[in-house]
Amino acid sequence: MLKPQKGKSLYWILSIAIDLVIILSCYTIVLSIFPLTNNDPFEKYNSLLVYFVVIWLSMGVVLWKYSASMMGIKCLFSRILYSDILAVFVSIIVLQLYSVKGFSINVLYSLSIIILLLELTVYALVYNFRSVKSEKDDVPNLQNQDVTLAMCIPAKQLAFVKKYVDENTLTNFGKKATVSELMKMDLKTCFVHELRFNKIEEPNLFLAIANEKLTDKGYYIGVFETKNARKQRLLSALPWGLNYLYYIYDVLYKRFLPNFYLTATFFQQLYTKIDRVYSKTEVYGRLYCAGFEFVDDFKTEGNTFFIFQKTGKPQRYKELLYSPLIGLERIGKNGRVFTEYKFRTMYPYSEYLQSFMIKKNQLREGGKINRDVRITRIGAFCRRVWLDELPQLINLLKGDIKLVGVRPLSKQYFSLYSSELQNLRTKFKPGMLPPYYADMPKTLDEIQASEMKYLNSCQTKGVFVTDVRYLFLIFNNIVIKRARSH
Repeated sequence: MLKPQKGKSLYWILSIAIDLVIILSCYTIVLSIFPLTNNDPFEKYNSLLVYFVVIWLSMGVVLWKYSASMMGIKCLFSRILYSDILAVFVSIIVLQLYSVKGFSINVLYSLSIIILLLELTVYALVYNFRSVKSEKDDVPNLQNQDVTLAMCIPAKQLAFVKKYVDENTLTNFGKKATVSELMKMDLKTCFVHELRFNKIEEPNLFLAIANEKLTDKGYYIGVFETKNARKQRLLSALPWGLNYLYYIYDVLYKRFLPNFYLTATFFQQLYTKIDRVYSKTEVYGRLYCAGFEFVDDFKTEGNTFFIFQKTGKPQRYKELLYSPLIGLERIGKNGRVFTEYKFRTMYPYSEYLQSFMIKKNQLREGGKINRDVRITRIGAFCRRVWLDELPQLINLLKGDIKLVGVRPLSKQYFSLYSSELQNLRTKFKPGMLPPYYADMPKTLDEIQASEMKYLNSCQTKGVFVTDVRYLFLIFNNIVIKRARSH
């Protein structure tokens, strides 16, 4: 429980040792005062104590009860409660499987309750001591703290940042900056955040407040660990076999379950995302969502160091829950913006990176973004078999789109089209099956020419006749000729 000076491993050992002392003390107390018929209760229960201790400590490790230095008191108490309840449940199952007889279940319940109460008391006292100490010695005054960049980051990154930023204009967030502390700051032209982005609580809200505390064209500088770098670190830290088991556990427990819409409510209480698993795409997507634009980045020692510039207002404050179904803003008939439904094929927050990806990688043959790293492996497969398009049937039933028509576009893609085609597009409903699959154009200019031909036909020959003709052409290309978009 006391934060060690020699590292987190020593902290875990001390916490487990103290918890073991609590268990043995409570065990002695319970068997001494509990009314048992056996003349020597210690002889009877000592053999079972080993099972109980192993299970109790194991559940604490699995649910990160002993990492108290990285969480708040509310989160810690939740983990203690969850791990202790799970330990009792597992203990009962073990006793039933091994058909242990003559064991009083009341002893197990009494022991567990006393341990739980004593744990909560001890942790509360320690946290009270730490909070008093930090108020006196450790809390920095962030309101007017201006420091040079050299005080915040290693010299290797300093030269990188000096290309864009005057080091004398920086403000240091420190390693423990929170949303409430950030709100106390005055307007700044540039600041650096020492804490890894993975450990920021409420990252969307944090970035939104950071945006408000920066002047126009101000710089936000930070660092994060990507999911790929994290994977390499975890796999190299343990023997083969155990490393993959722990990696799967880490992904499920720290990335998927706390964010998945069906399990988020429970796991957000159990795990407050203090050490999130992020892809590079998601981090940059969150920054673009918060009104920042990419300037440069730099990889070093498993971390990615980035510089972003404020260019707009935040678009989202609340956290986005991961769901297989995603809603995307698209421009429809008469310029009306509607929500197009698709199965998710990209990393979270990828939709905010579309303009960035177009600018960085350009468009390839077929009008798609070249080397689009936003797409997941599963997403790439879904796109090849058009599985991601199925939810568009909802838009078809709602009347947002029709069966055949120009593809509904985002604002970023729509801005790439000529003004003439933009005006013509908004006169008709977009469709699920675009004229692209009838003509199979390769470049953006050819795609625009294909759509212009289709829309002109709708004007001169009628929408119904044009759609029927194009439906046969699309059916012939997709089903007979097996044509696919690239």
